[in-house]
Amino acid sequence: MDERKTVIAIIDEDSGVRHLYSLELSDRGYEVVTSDVESAEELIARSKPDVALLDPYEGMEYRWDILAEIKGRNAELPVLICLPFEMSMNDQDVGPADGCIIKSFDVSGLASKVQSLLAMQAPGRVPVEDEHGEIVRDKLVPRAPMPKDQKE
Repeated sequence: MDERKTVIAIIDEDSGVRHLYSLELSDRGYEVVTSDVESAEELIARSKPDVALLDPYEGMEYRWDILAEIKGRNAELPVLICLPFEMSMNDQDVGPADGCIIKSFDVSGLASKVQSLLAMQAPGRVPVEDEHGEIVRDKLVPRAPMPKDQKE
């Protein structure tokens, strides 16, 4: 029986960014689906991704409503905001997201951030890091059960 590949949705108006991120993540074994901001909800409904990378910039403005709609319909879907500048996770617009990274052509930290979000989704597991400090999802090991006297 074939296991479903982990699906990453990349939502960005810039086709070059979509292509760059797609190459990086597909080289690491992920199935990647992409769209512009206008088609984001349709893409997510159709592909059922495990993580979404979103730059909510569209038509000369930031469409934070897209993030709110995505999280409203897919509360369990981790959404990583990708912006060309730093923004605090305490900002009300970014608040519903599960993380924020600065867009760059240096994509070395992108896969690590995606892997971290995926690892947090795996209940009862803890991530294992490789020799470079990156989380290796296929080497997740079960977390030791909590002693009965510590359970709530």
